[in-house]
Amino acid sequence: MTFDLDHVNRLSDNDIKTLFGHQDLSTQSQIRQGIAAKNFNYLMQILQTYDGELDNVIYTVLQTMIDLDKLVGARYGQSDIKDYVKLWKPADIYYMFMHAYSELKKLRSNSSYNVYNSIVYLFGLLNFSSIPSVEEMMKL
Repeated sequence: MTFDLDHVNRLSDNDIKTLFGHQDLSTQSQIRQGIAAKNFNYLMQILQTYDGELDNVIYTVLQTMIDLDKLVGARYGQSDIKDYVKLWKPADIYYMFMHAYSELKKLRSNSSYNVYNSIVYLFGLLNFSSIPSVEEMMKL
């Protein structure tokens, strides 16, 4: 077996992992941190390697909003997302929770509702400087 050592040395770690069939799988913690950080691009990358049930991502959004709400008023708290609390206003936490809850209701009542599109919609809301209410988004 022969190979070009210079070529191998130029490969990135991700290229080498791909060559050997290794794939990093996303975790709930990574999704929580991406949501709390309002990082749309990171979340979309994570979603590509997520191997769980997609509707669980919506539950992660809900739980993240609950945790952020607890952290907003707390001076001290232990959480993997506490550094991101400053990015959130109480109204934004509430509206994001309500959007996630609304999407979950749609998924449970309509079997043909696309869960992936629902998640992208929720992640897209994180790009707003202030998250609009469900009612405001329904007007559009």
